[in-house]
This record gives sequence, structure tokens and C-alpha cells, in this order.
Amino acid sequence: MLTNCVHQTWSEKHSYAKDKIRRLRY
Repeated sequence: MLTNCVHQTWSEKHSYAKDKIRRLRY
């Protein structure tokens, strides 16, 4: 359960970074 929570947070940060890169690109 703990690992799942950490994984979810990491996934959120990763998607946020992806969105930032997309905005910078366009």
C-alpha cells in the first residue's frame, strides 16, 4: 500500500513535468 501511494505521487509529478515540457515546446 505504501509503495502504491508513492508510485501515484511520482506518476503525478511525471505527468506534471510532461505538461510543462509540452507548454514549453508549443
